[in-house]
Formats: sequence, structure tokens, C-alpha cells
Amino acid sequence: MPASRRGCCCCLGGGGRGHEEAGCIFCAIARGAGGPASRVVFQDERVVVLPDIRPAAALHLLVLPRAHVANVDALAASHAPLLRHMRAVGEAALLEQLALRERAGGAPRPAAQPAQRQRGAAGAQEPLLPGPPAGGAQQAPPPPQEEQQQQQRRPRLKFGFHRPPFRSVDHLHLHCFVLPLRWQAAWKYQDCLPNWVSHERLLQELAAQPAAAQRASAGAGGDDDAV
Repeated sequence: MPASRRGCCCCLGGGGRGHEEAGCIFCAIARGAGGPASRVVFQDERVVVLPDIRPAAALHLLVLPRAHVANVDALAASHAPLLRHMRAVGEAALLEQLALRERAGGAPRPAAQPAQRQRGAAGAQEPLLPGPPAGGAQQAPPPPQEEQQQQQRRPRLKFGFHRPPFRSVDHLHLHCFVLPLRWQAAWKYQDCLPNWVSHERLLQELAAQPAAAQRASAGAGGDDDAV
């Protein structure tokens, strides 16, 4: 992916869009400044989703916050709500894009929960998100055999981040995949390597940060209320 100027976690302004870093390609995409911005598949007041220009899987999306956060080293425990939102949006976007491709190719759609469409503050149409059954009625759980078949049909998903200095754009972005990974690029996204951290592991690491480190990072712009 194209490189941008290296930056730090800047102070975040009010509102959903927050601060932009001069020269950051992802900040430009988040504000809709042409080019790759035309490939955005979903956006709301906090995040933007677009395909990776060098996909490591048949379906490989990036979720980036609108507010400029440099990388995982700039995160604090106060960023956990933002990270969870990125993960939820990434999963919903993967499933919707997968369904669109399969319908276009005539392939069956994988099992999914009942869904509804919502509209974000940015005015863009949001992907399918889990929703309650019509009328609020409770659905009986499927028989064990049917539930097992549904589990087998569900796609396998993977979510994570690259650690500095192993990233191409210094603006936090979550990699979202429908597995399997392509063998040529799979080595860059292995949980056992120091250059990669899964979404779940990152949340655990942030929760374990010493209180003093959390306060220092929050003073540098880690308050999630600003993003």
C-alpha cells in the first residue's frame, strides 16, 4: 500500500472525524479526497472501510478510524471501544461483501443472523448488521444437526494489526480477512510472529497496561470520547 509520512498519535479534536495528519493517505481517504476514497465500501462517523490494494485473501478489507491514530503503539485501554467498533464493522462488511460476490456468482450465501440496514451519520449506507427477528418474537434454537451444518457453512474470519515498524501506512488500520490467506502473503499475518497482533490479543494487552502508562497515553489523545 502507498506509504505516508510517519506521524504520532495527535491530539484528537471533538466530533467523530477528529484530527487529520498532514500527508496521511488514510486521513485523505477518510475525508473523501478522491483516489482510493472512491473504493470505500462502508463508512460511519467513526470509521471507513475499503479493500486492501494488495489483498492477502480473496476478500481482504481495511477498517481505519477517521481520527488519526498512528499505530498500535499509540493505543491505550481507553481506545478499547473504538477497537471493538472497528472489529464489529469489519465483520459486518466482510459478510456483506462476501454475500454480494456470491449472489453475483450464483453461489449460495453463508448462514448469517437476521439482519437489518441502518444509516450512519455520514449518510452512507451501512452493511448488514445483526438485528432482532421481525416483531420481536423469540426464535427457537435450531436442532443440533442443523446448527452444526450452519457452523460448517459460516466463513472463517481473521482480524488483526501490524506492529511498528512492520506497516506501510502510519495510520491505524485493522486487517479483516475471509480465510484462507493466499500463500504468498500469509507469512505477514501469522499470530506467532512479532510483526502481527490479533485483535483479541491487542485488547488483552491494552487491558493489562499499567495505570500510569494508560494515563500518559490518554493525555496524548487516547480518550475514546474524542473519536
